[in-house]
Amino acid sequence: MDFDKSIKIYKEAVMVIPMGTSTFSKNPNLFTIGSAPLYIKSAKGCRVYDVDGNEFIDYSMALGPITLGYAYSEVDEAAKSGIDEGLIFTLSCPEESILARKLIDIIPCAEMVRFSKNGSDVCEGAIRLARNYTNKLKIMTVGGYHGFHDWFMASTHRNKGIPEVLSKLILPHDYNDIASLEKTIKSSSEDIAALIMEPLINYEPKEGYLQRIRELTEENNIILIF
Repeated sequence: MDFDKSIKIYKEAVMVIPMGTSTFSKNPNLFTIGSAPLYIKSAKGCRVYDVDGNEFIDYSMALGPITLGYAYSEVDEAAKSGIDEGLIFTLSCPEESILARKLIDIIPCAEMVRFSKNGSDVCEGAIRLARNYTNKLKIMTVGGYHGFHDWFMASTHRNKGIPEVLSKLILPHDYNDIASLEKTIKSSSEDIAALIMEPLINYEPKEGYLQRIRELTEENNIILIF
């Protein structure tokens, strides 16, 4: 495959954007430069086409949200209709509550809905609510990625520029290790506001793992955030 155009764009990009992209998860250095696509030109369904004309199947689905595929006609038509009516109003639009109602009908545990612009902000908001509701400060994390805000990044190796004191409020755990969760909760339940995790990551949970987590959090007044 030829990646000449991609490499040329990348060399120009790193001169004006740190690492060549504003989103870390889209950093070309995550792949082998010269052997993988760097810049996408167009997409349809599950297939994407880079600036050099190479075709690929996008198994990452744009980091997750493109579950219907790219350029899905019904979604595109609705988006174009919205553009014609205007975007980003000063006040809310009726569709906001319509979508909220539909999500409540679909998701068994959803009693209300609050929209936000990205996953980091949603996780940050959930942590604040949990701390306020329980009047406790520490947060248990289980595997996964929970956003780029200080409260979580303080406990990772990408913690430069973040006050070290914040890391003392985060209690990281490995996925599927129920024994470590039980040990931490037994010793620190009075300080733990929430447990945040992705219920399903790259592999399946052990039998009874998620059910046991639900039991532990309910018994110890710990908010469970999926």
